Amino acid sequence: MPKFINPYIFINLPEKRDEADKSKGNLTGKIQCSIYPRTHLFIPNTTNSDVLNVKNDHKNYDFYSYNDLTGQIDPKCSEPVIPGSSIRGEIRSLYEALTNSCFSTVTNDKILYKRMPNPGEAGVLAMENDRLILYKAKKYMACYIPCQNDNCNKKLDGKIVGKHFNKSKLSEGQKVFFKADVPYRSKRNNHHMPCIVTEICTCTNPATGYTKDFKEGYVLKGEPFSKKHHFSIIEKSTEFPALREVLREEKEMLEQVLDSYDDPKINKAKEHKHYIEYSQKLKEVFEKGGEIPVFYKDINKSLYLSPACISKEVYKNKISSLLKNGNYNPCNDESDICPACHLFGSVRNTLNVPGRLRFSDARIDYNGSFENLFEDYQTLKELSSPKLSSTEFYLQHPNFDYAEIAGIKKVSEKSVKQEFKSFAALQNLQLFDENNPVKSSETVSINVVDKSNENKDTDMWNYDFAFTWHGNKQKVISGYKPRIKGRKFYWQHKNHCLSHATISEQSVKSDKNSTVRLLKPCGKDGDKNNPAYCFRFTIYFENLSKDELNKLIAVVELDKKGYHSIGHGKPLGLGSARISVDEVMLREIYIKDDKIIRDGGKIFKHKTQPLTEAFAQNKPCAKQVEVITSLHDFGSDIEYPALKKGDMIFKWFSNNRGKNNSPKIKQFLHNIQTVDMNDKTLENSVALDRINGSNNNTKV
Repeated sequence: MPKFINPYIFINLPEKRDEADKSKGNLTGKIQCSIYPRTHLFIPNTTNSDVLNVKNDHKNYDFYSYNDLTGQIDPKCSEPVIPGSSIRGEIRSLYEALTNSCFSTVTNDKILYKRMPNPGEAGVLAMENDRLILYKAKKYMACYIPCQNDNCNKKLDGKIVGKHFNKSKLSEGQKVFFKADVPYRSKRNNHHMPCIVTEICTCTNPATGYTKDFKEGYVLKGEPFSKKHHFSIIEKSTEFPALREVLREEKEMLEQVLDSYDDPKINKAKEHKHYIEYSQKLKEVFEKGGEIPVFYKDINKSLYLSPACISKEVYKNKISSLLKNGNYNPCNDESDICPACHLFGSVRNTLNVPGRLRFSDARIDYNGSFENLFEDYQTLKELSSPKLSSTEFYLQHPNFDYAEIAGIKKVSEKSVKQEFKSFAALQNLQLFDENNPVKSSETVSINVVDKSNENKDTDMWNYDFAFTWHGNKQKVISGYKPRIKGRKFYWQHKNHCLSHATISEQSVKSDKNSTVRLLKPCGKDGDKNNPAYCFRFTIYFENLSKDELNKLIAVVELDKKGYHSIGHGKPLGLGSARISVDEVMLREIYIKDDKIIRDGGKIFKHKTQPLTEAFAQNKPCAKQVEVITSLHDFGSDIEYPALKKGDMIFKWFSNNRGKNNSPKIKQFLHNIQTVDMNDKTLENSVALDRINGSNNNTKV
């Protein structure tokens, strides 16, 4: 079966982040480095986003330089520069992973949501005495486009009772009176669409339009889509009970659902105008009172409200609450600071820790014409923004156990005493009570694993809960704790070529494309395609300990085997580069013969060391970083999910979850194991199927 490897994967998180040794060293100096791009590189000069003489509907950029390109069109090639901030960001990201530090750049208050294809139940929200009450309700179908599957044109007692309604004359949430005499019949036999509306009256006076046999309800038009033929009438009746008061948090979650549809980034074409209309009606109910139809899911004693039968679920948890358990939120207190913030610095709220590193810009070392360094204008393939709603990629499987990834020995809670006794017998130690079973200055290290949350048959999981399907009912799995996948990094593309990252001039383009001037990879002397060049930059450091300096050098060098990812287009394989440490110089300041002597010429002799040696205390993370920064001989393409080459990404995710009322995740993103494995075994571990089918889904 055809497979692919997702462009990114995650470095998994231990249970808790590390705390920095708050002491500082006395080493001050500089590290001279060189960058050798092995694939095409691009960093945009953002002073002009329409700089190239090309006709398109998307942005286009020249390569970063010190030139201000405002108002220029198709300028000559300038000296390319790699900003120090780009290098610093790459080095810090790796250092954070290797030292198990905080997530310094995370957006904590980002709304987390997921679109679920299973329908919600019909309800009505009523503002009563400043309390928002949810009532159970009933949904009816009103036809506005002819549909052969329903029976809106069928006869009842010899008369045609069906009718097509002009929904444009009705407003979202409008109160109406209606009849629904015809049972719904279709090949699908949808249980949640029982009856079809045959009459609608918008008047408020019975004498002018409706009689006692009419029902009272509210219009819910929802958003149009290609196969939609009906809108809804939601009936509120005294026969239907009040479920309960809606909590403030649940009300805010509904508002966040509507805000997400009103986001200009999502709703550029104003496709969600009905949700905007619904939002206005909802605000009116909150401020002035009244009632409005809604759909709800009552899951794990929490209400998830939405303006449509099938819509997004906004979750109670935020990124900050998921990171809180392991203390991975950005550092806010100098007394509880992580190793990365202690070294690189952090300014956040009341925290103001100056960094002890400074990165210079990387300037090019090249004797030829700058024009020889660049490709002709190229249009990059679409780059996808992070889709946190893809929980099969961004959340750990409920059955995930970090101990297995880290290779930590696991024992059951029941066998703890036996382990103690065995250890004591071997060491000839005296057991004297249950609370202090070993009478010795030596300690016993036993990792107890809680097996109560081992859920191998989970169908779906999200930021609030996980569940399995029992028919059309969700069975929530108790004890589930959502955990983010980890730190996101991109694979290095060993077989990178320009055609894998760009599209032809004849291809259809969108605003997700960009046309750019790419820097060629550096080559050897005499290579006509790739000129021989490199970039030189300096890392200035102050008051580092010897251990900090050695760790920093190890991150920069990556054991002279790994590659860094710099600049734009990492998912496409752009920006893969080797960084070498050319020289480390220490600066000493002392007084001699009543004079201040500044000696900056002392060489610091360092040795190249593997990451697993330099960061032995976090060996599992170091091993995963070694894997993700190395080149691998994969047979499968590294690219975004697709059912087939060139297909839309969303189709893969839709197919992966199933197109029915009880969706199930079939494939999920696997973790990098910390055991040594060859490329074929590694590929089998992380590759995904292009189409739905059997996969190693029990492996996490």
